Amino acid sequence: MTDALKAEIDAVLSEPDLQENLFKMPWHTYFFGKLLKHGRYSSPQGKLFLKTGVSFKNRQVHETLLIPNEKSRTLKSAIIHHSWRSYHHAQEKHLKYACLLAEEKYAKGKRSSLAFAVLRFFTDFLQQYLLHLGFLDGWRGFLMAIILGQYGFNKYAALVTLQAEHKAKQQ
Repeated sequence: MTDALKAEIDAVLSEPDLQENLFKMPWHTYFFGKLLKHGRYSSPQGKLFLKTGVSFKNRQVHETLLIPNEKSRTLKSAIIHHSWRSYHHAQEKHLKYACLLAEEKYAKGKRSSLAFAVLRFFTDFLQQYLLHLGFLDGWRGFLMAIILGQYGFNKYAALVTLQAEHKAKQQ
């Protein structure tokens, strides 16, 4: 947390007629020493909230806040985030999350195919690289788009393997 963000939070929380119950902050994610200015890892994140009535959606990865009558405000100052220590760490983390999400999908009765997993690689890559302007982040943006394409592929490939394992046990 930067000093500017701390000061902004202090000022906001001191407001006498505060109406919002969720505060989002710009999320400055660094990837190999440089800020990613575009894509999935650059959007504001809701990290400060009034806890009255709030619950979390039960998920293994990427918990979701459930806020009744949400009223949010996006602050100007950013959280500085160093998500990955190395390329290996980025891949390891995304693979772990993909497998956990596949287990969650399988438990909910979701099914997939390898063809869909391949399709997700391309759609997730294109979404990150083109639609979310990742190409403007240079080689870092390209690499992040590849990693997110792999993440999409791995989620559904892992789901396919869970289906196969279950089928093999039944025979």
